[in-house]
Amino acid sequence: LWHNWVERPDHLYLMTRDELLDPIISTIRKGTGVSGVELRKVFEDWEVIPMTIDGKHVATGVFKGMELHFALVPGWKPQACYRGAIREFLRPLFDRYGFLTTRVLHERPAQKEFVKRLGFKPTWRGENVDYYMLTRLPFERKTP
Repeated sequence: LWHNWVERPDHLYLMTRDELLDPIISTIRKGTGVSGVELRKVFEDWEVIPMTIDGKHVATGVFKGMELHFALVPGWKPQACYRGAIREFLRPLFDRYGFLTTRVLHERPAQKEFVKRLGFKPTWRGENVDYYMLTRLPFERKTP
């Protein structure tokens, strides 16, 4: 189960939905004229899921149906040692349908690379976005 409690230096802090959405909103707004208020309305009926590592909010996912969008908290850089945590974050979402989808605007090459690193594969190219599908959990350990 997810929770939106994060550690602060001297206490636990319950994050609001708007605080959890901040990484998603700031990522999407880059290079667009869309306001944060408009984007928050878009995600009103999406499930908002925080990812925490060692009590620190490091990323947020938004989930609707089988579609997932995921953004890192500005300044947090995932390292290889966090692959297991990312995998476990995605597992309950993946288990609902056996796959996940996402989409990325054509003009967002960095985001395309990010979703590919998570294991999403391109499925088709629409007018403004590329569509991706994750058919197995990322970062599986290879067995000899």
